Amino acid sequence: MTDEYALGPGAPPAELSDADLIAAVRAGDTGAFALLYRGHVEAARRMTRTLARDPADVEDLVAEAFAKLLATLEDGGGPASAFRPYLLTTIRRLFYDRTRKARREAVTDDPEAHDPGVPFVDTAVQGMEYAFVARAFARLPEHWQTVLWHTEVEGETPAELAPRLGLTPNGVAAMAYRARERLRQHYLQEHIAADPADECRWALERLGAYVRDGLSRRDNGRVKAHLDDCHRCHLLFVELAEVNAGMGEVLAGALLASSAGAYLGIASGSGGTALGLLGRLARRRSVQAAAGGATVAAAAAALAIVLTGQPTPVAGPRPSPSPVVPAPPPAEPPSPVVPPASTPPPPPPTFAAPPAPSPPASPTPGVATMEARLEPVGTLVRGRPGVLALTVVHAGQPGGSGGGYPERAVPPPAGTGPLTAQVTLPRGVSLRTGPAGDGWQCAAATGGARCGRSSLGAGGTTHAYLPVDVSDSAAEETPRVRLTAPGARATDATAPAGVRASGLPAVFAGTAPATLAIGGNSLLSCGGISLTCPDARSGQRAADNGDYHMTRYAQRNAPAGHPYGAAVSGATIPVRGKVLWAGLYWSGTGHRPNEPVARLHAPGAEGYVPVPATRVDTASDPDLGRTYQASAEVTSLVRGSRGGTWWVAVDRDDLAGGYNAYGGWALLLVVDTGGPQRTVAVFDGFTPVAREGSYTSPLWGTPGDATVGLVAWEGDRTLTGERLTLGGTVIGGDNVAQSRSDGTPEGWHTLGTDARVLPARLRSASTLTVSSTTDAWLLGPVALVSPARS
Repeated sequence: MTDEYALGPGAPPAELSDADLIAAVRAGDTGAFALLYRGHVEAARRMTRTLARDPADVEDLVAEAFAKLLATLEDGGGPASAFRPYLLTTIRRLFYDRTRKARREAVTDDPEAHDPGVPFVDTAVQGMEYAFVARAFARLPEHWQTVLWHTEVEGETPAELAPRLGLTPNGVAAMAYRARERLRQHYLQEHIAADPADECRWALERLGAYVRDGLSRRDNGRVKAHLDDCHRCHLLFVELAEVNAGMGEVLAGALLASSAGAYLGIASGSGGTALGLLGRLARRRSVQAAAGGATVAAAAAALAIVLTGQPTPVAGPRPSPSPVVPAPPPAEPPSPVVPPASTPPPPPPTFAAPPAPSPPASPTPGVATMEARLEPVGTLVRGRPGVLALTVVHAGQPGGSGGGYPERAVPPPAGTGPLTAQVTLPRGVSLRTGPAGDGWQCAAATGGARCGRSSLGAGGTTHAYLPVDVSDSAAEETPRVRLTAPGARATDATAPAGVRASGLPAVFAGTAPATLAIGGNSLLSCGGISLTCPDARSGQRAADNGDYHMTRYAQRNAPAGHPYGAAVSGATIPVRGKVLWAGLYWSGTGHRPNEPVARLHAPGAEGYVPVPATRVDTASDPDLGRTYQASAEVTSLVRGSRGGTWWVAVDRDDLAGGYNAYGGWALLLVVDTGGPQRTVAVFDGFTPVAREGSYTSPLWGTPGDATVGLVAWEGDRTLTGERLTLGGTVIGGDNVAQSRSDGTPEGWHTLGTDARVLPARLRSASTLTVSSTTDAWLLGPVALVSPARS
């Protein structure tokens, strides 16, 4: 399976989250670190300019910080997701190290060098605020600290931040809401004595949330009853209520989304950053003090601690170094990254553990509920490759008193935290290690596979597609999955079907803004001395391959360079987007060739490229004789083309002519057109459909407007009755295999080759049925593009 929307070799796509990129760097992917650099270098420069004036020093500090962080990640350390806070902390630490080394005594006759005119700041108040806010911020989980930084200091919108965190915009907004409110509650809680009496402990641990109206109705009544009876706790409540009334000044308003833009609205030449504005806020302290307001200098410095983890000097054009520099955040276990298939599979990946629980200062919200589905895409068939689809839905979380919030105002649920899926596979079924799409990474593990992904936001849905190999002796067992996440209840799911002896297995599946393109033509046709053959080919004469002695077909205008005597023909296929997957199929009557090879000539190419078959299927039927179908994935050969005429040549000895013989080829493409997300799957098959017979197989799709790609062989135009049905909907009428192929002239008769894209309106897409009343024919691969699955 090819999936262009997941991490793979080379430079990863820019829409991956920071957690995905960090995990890729730990696996040795330098392209991932280049994306991290591009995404965070400007923020690093902005912050560094508040520390160093010389542009050369700024660039040196930034470069050194990125180099140190790269080395840390490659050694397995560093952050799991909060890349930017870790980076900025590293820059500040490097700056302070340099400042201490370069510190020298300076003599000057300029008194302003010693008295820059900074208003008096009460260091006792400032230190207290440092401690309160720093401890409150430190109690937040890392992902909440990250979302506060990016939304409040960097001024990013939820839509801009969502890809970096691996969430939906709604999920980011919900997380920011919860983080801001929990920081306020923790900040208030820090004002309470650390060692309350036993009879007061329960109420005081919830007093911060009580002041913020963040308790359930039951807990709110219990705290109120305690305050009515306890004079000491009532006095603390009054004090905390006063602090809460002035908290907007203490936290500098930047923790409110409405004011975040002010931090970035000043030109960078004037120190237009959050930290630069904090310095100017401090210099207005005298005006605020005259009005009876809180100490703005303390508020500015406290906010610096809240948002960067370090005190920010507020006086003078350059800050003074702090004697105490906190270390960067502790290293976390790396997220899983699946290496290329050529390397041995690693041991089961490890995932970042959930943050340690904070002291019970306030009730925590209920955990999220996840829904999981595990399904074969089509069928898991013995001896064939296949695909399993995993769907995970964040179904929300319980509210009301069970969630620790008042029933009248339940806040939006947060993300699940990193997802881990432990997949149990039937005996004889093994994972083809690789990316699974939508940020999922999978690795082989004992008994099956272990897959991981970053957090899933509230109301979000994610799809993973796991390619598997099914051995000839695979057990008729059913795949299972256990899904876990730090912020969600564990859930289990069992696939509705397991390994089967026959059916249509998927060779490609995914969720992408894709459509189908297809084309094909004859390799055997009527010829010789037949006077009616030209009319039959053009569709002006009612005839079929049973009416002619079929021989090698060599189209006159075919490009030179194919083997002498080969059968060759062309088809024009427009490609209006990026090719995600391409498969070449060729088929004919006769025995299976020893080494079947087709030669493909792309539009504008200089010559033919040999394409050895990677799979050959055979069939035998009294009405059809011996037949075979050869196939190969040719995505790498087709990618980059914008369409034109494709030519395919096959050695003449690989096709047996005669009456009722056929030979032809088809090229099937899945193309990213940039439209809405769709569910896409290609099913490999070579199934004879006897006269008055039928064949049924499970399929994978979604009801609604759809597109069906059909490849069929030995269908006759003059004999009706070949029917294809999807979920009860007839596709293509009562003669679906009528020797027509897209990419050939209007009405062109391909005499036994069908390669077509058919529109459909599906009521259901769970089952495919093909049948015949008067003509035997062969079903080849089938592709289906339908609405995205929920």
